Amino acid sequence: MKGRLKIKRIEASYTIEAAYILPLAFACMYGIIFLGFYLHDRIVMEQSAWEGAVYGGGQLMSLERPEIETYVKERLEGRLFVSKIEQVNITIGSGKVSIELLGKADIPKFPEAILGYKQEKGIHVKRTFSYPCSVDYVRKGLVISEQIKKLWENK
Repeated sequence: MKGRLKIKRIEASYTIEAAYILPLAFACMYGIIFLGFYLHDRIVMEQSAWEGAVYGGGQLMSLERPEIETYVKERLEGRLFVSKIEQVNITIGSGKVSIELLGKADIPKFPEAILGYKQEKGIHVKRTFSYPCSVDYVRKGLVISEQIKKLWENK
């Protein structure tokens, strides 16, 4: 038995633990990154809808639906990461403009297959801007200008 080699045993527990933990860690990192992109797109859509409503409401008598829709689409162009706009609805009422954006997030299939979790893919944003009557508008402008004058005088 003198010629027999002594073999050192290495336990494979680290490899097995890594095989279970790493895919879970990557799935969690992917989820966090995708959530960031989704929230970015939602905020961009909300801001664009608000800007379009203010733009349309501020020029209520001179703008038509296609002009407001073009303005909103220009605001969204090239700024969305994982979503796309499917529909833009513009409602012009008496003294107000409402813009409703319907979008869809393009979610890859493999997280759903791995985690078994179905995420909401639709994004619905609606913003309304009420244009004040001209007397109210002028009064608020005068109040703001008086406040600005006071700030300059105090310096």
